[in-house]
Amino acid sequence: MLKTLFACLLIGTTPMSQAAMPDNTDFLKAVKEHYQASIDFKKYAIHYSFEFERAYQAYNYLEPHAGHTAMYAEVDLGRKLYADHSITSWPGGFVFDFKEFQTDAGAFQYDVNGLIDGKRVRRLGPNAYTNTAAYHGGKVDFLAILPLLETTLASPNIKVTAGTMQGHTDIVHTQGENSTTYTFTNTPIQLVSIHRSTDNTKINYGQYVNRGNLRYASLINQENLTTGVKGVFHIAQVRRITNLTPEAIVLPKGYGPVVEKTDRTLKITNIADGLHLITDDSASRNMLAKTSTDGIMVFGAPIDDELSEETIALIRAEFPSLPIKSVYITHPHSDHIGGLTAYAKHGITILADTYSIEAIKAYPRFQKDIGRFKFQPITHKELLGGVEFHILENSHAKGQSFAYFPEVGVLYEGDFLEIPYDNSTANHMPVVSKNFIEYVNAEKLNINRIVGHHRNNNISAETMNELYRANTD
Repeated sequence: MLKTLFACLLIGTTPMSQAAMPDNTDFLKAVKEHYQASIDFKKYAIHYSFEFERAYQAYNYLEPHAGHTAMYAEVDLGRKLYADHSITSWPGGFVFDFKEFQTDAGAFQYDVNGLIDGKRVRRLGPNAYTNTAAYHGGKVDFLAILPLLETTLASPNIKVTAGTMQGHTDIVHTQGENSTTYTFTNTPIQLVSIHRSTDNTKINYGQYVNRGNLRYASLINQENLTTGVKGVFHIAQVRRITNLTPEAIVLPKGYGPVVEKTDRTLKITNIADGLHLITDDSASRNMLAKTSTDGIMVFGAPIDDELSEETIALIRAEFPSLPIKSVYITHPHSDHIGGLTAYAKHGITILADTYSIEAIKAYPRFQKDIGRFKFQPITHKELLGGVEFHILENSHAKGQSFAYFPEVGVLYEGDFLEIPYDNSTANHMPVVSKNFIEYVNAEKLNINRIVGHHRNNNISAETMNELYRANTD
């Protein structure tokens, strides 16, 4: 490990022509000298924002803008501590506002506006610091190249080649089966991009600025070349700090309990006549199975095929004599449709509104198996197998619906409503939730229990209405 972490020089570097391409030792030495002849950089704060394009998290999959995040972080690289605060806006007026920090006692995350976790506190895993420091450090060009700076000058894992553009040089750092390609301009030496083979992600660094005796890239474009997911990062400030802000590394009064690691084994529980909840102790995904004499309807597809296969196997073990006839999805965001291929391979029909079916047919991950998908479109207020479907115009997803079980007063929804695990009242209500609550009350639906696809699966009508009252003038 280098003795210190280094920021970029504000002064020029030794010119290096494309014609006189140096060997590994010469160019790597020049890069090291450029970055090492700088200031000590053990503790820093960074403030940035980013927008991301994810077609299958956007309102309309044909218009891929999905959300915006504002981030502030402080990192102590010497003691391996951090604190950060992220505020992310999603379609429909969702604002996820989280703070997390690491001290010698461990890493913790809590929910500032109470929308997701209420007052509960999550204990993060042992890799929290490593992952967080790498994430924030990757947004600072002179920290992103640390793995390269830590190599020896004559390392056989380093290869220097001419860049594809004149005046650029590539340094390929191989580590086992993986490699990272760093592209620099020659004069002055300045990082242009990093390409990681591990996840086929390319990060472009540009619009270098001089601020507070530091020089760094203020515009970063990141793209996963496999999935097409893109992000644009605007670095507002990078600065040295003396210590982490004391208030940022303690839990505010009133938060708790701390939630430890939960059992991820799926369980099936009867919650009403002919209706069964499928979830695990984390309740990160909740599905329903409705049984009748002629078969089973499943509500909610997990995020991936592995979890879908577990769900299908659990249902078949519980009801071996009943076939699974259909699976219903509320809307076509990737975390709600990602596990549909498993159902398609079992010949199970997909129930969804017409827009969602269109989006599923276009989903890139499904293309090689799309011929196996069977669809049955639902219409607004259609009654099918004792289930009433409601398709609402909303601001979260162009096609989004919920399923209502009138005989037992249960409602299954995807991203219309967020109520924290502990049923406490958040100080934020998304627009889409406001409209949903108003619709449910206007329709005079008899609600004994609302099951959310995410997290809370036992929401009462009173808890729902309290969120509305608390956040409505």
